[in-house]
Amino acid sequence: MNILDTVRRLKASSYWRDIAWLASGNVVAQGIAVVAMPLLTRLYTPTDFALQNLFLQILGFAVVLLTCRFEYFVQLPKQESDATGLLLLVLSMGIAGSAVATPLFWIFRHTLATWIGAPTLTAWLSLVPLTAALMSFSIAVQNFAQRRGQYRLSSSSEIVNKASFVGTALAGFWAFKAPAGLMLASAAGAFGKIVWLTRVPRSGSSARLHLGGLFDQLGTEKFASVRRAAASYSHLSGSVVISHLLLACTTLIPSIFIVRAYGSESLGQFALASTTLFLPAGLIGNAIGQVYYQRAAARRAERKDFGDLWRATARRLLMVGIPVYGLLALLSRWAYPFIFGHSWLDAGRFASVLSISAFFSFITSPLDRGCLVVGAWAYIPLWHAARVLSTGAVAWVAWRNGWNVNSFVVALVAQMSILYLVDYWAEHRFAFSDAR
Repeated sequence: MNILDTVRRLKASSYWRDIAWLASGNVVAQGIAVVAMPLLTRLYTPTDFALQNLFLQILGFAVVLLTCRFEYFVQLPKQESDATGLLLLVLSMGIAGSAVATPLFWIFRHTLATWIGAPTLTAWLSLVPLTAALMSFSIAVQNFAQRRGQYRLSSSSEIVNKASFVGTALAGFWAFKAPAGLMLASAAGAFGKIVWLTRVPRSGSSARLHLGGLFDQLGTEKFASVRRAAASYSHLSGSVVISHLLLACTTLIPSIFIVRAYGSESLGQFALASTTLFLPAGLIGNAIGQVYYQRAAARRAERKDFGDLWRATARRLLMVGIPVYGLLALLSRWAYPFIFGHSWLDAGRFASVLSISAFFSFITSPLDRGCLVVGAWAYIPLWHAARVLSTGAVAWVAWRNGWNVNSFVVALVAQMSILYLVDYWAEHRFAFSDAR
């Protein structure tokens, strides 16, 4: 009876209904990834996955710098004209930035690849700016759809994104020389999402954003809204850019350290374990976080706190996260070589340890935009700075003491878990802060 009552309450709640729409799309999208991954791990080698991991690390910096993260603020303006201005701003910055950055990446490709420790990455670095522009704009358009309450459309766009990613990775293996498919997959996924979100519906409804109409607005009075959007959110952009650059450093440090200290084979194993462990976050955590952000921003606009949202969301994240990551910790050593192939035995060993920090990330990350809602600009860069410094310290201690890769991963997990717990406490405080 209690279960039936719970189901009825969830159906009656628009908050959890919207989460269900997004989660369902993420479930199907990640299901595509789960089905395709065992095939990809048999087509591509650990060294190929290591190269993709390093490409994505560089892409993480480019995405932040190209559009200064304005795509994350589309849901915040009270007026839709200002939200459209942010869309135009992201589109303009992406086009101009990629046009300038692509030649620079081409000129310095050898230097950058050598510094990273992966000379074979040279051929792919010039793809970074275009991929970054596509990813930034896809996030902006998706946030615009969610702003309008179009969670079903946003949900289906995740399926298109993942299908485009996987399809490109599979087709690229046979059409091009490896690892071309892996390198092109991120751009293909973002492009597919943009096309899906901005396509003209058959009914001719004007509720959906039309990409052609957005291009038509360039060069008109809409540039006034672009300037207004840039001015209104520049202070928030600066804070988020700093924090996301620090986050990019946090993920880059372990990758460079592993490839230099233990080789590309170990990095490929580590990359597979990290990627697959965050699948539950993609299935549920992202959906919860997106709706939580929208609802929390609406509450704050009404000068109310959103502590009840935090409490309800945190409780359900724990209910899902404990059994999921508990099973991953217990079964990974056996499951990884069985599912992905015998050559991925080390990935299973890494995953059993990384599941601890992945759990803390799962219960914390969906709630971490509360600081944006309350305008706690200083908190974001301070937390990420602490994470960068502590990650660098772990790598330095591992190098000085000659730790093997397993010892390094254990220390890294302990460091990440502590920082996630700090963020969990801070976001709780933000949610219950005085809104007046």
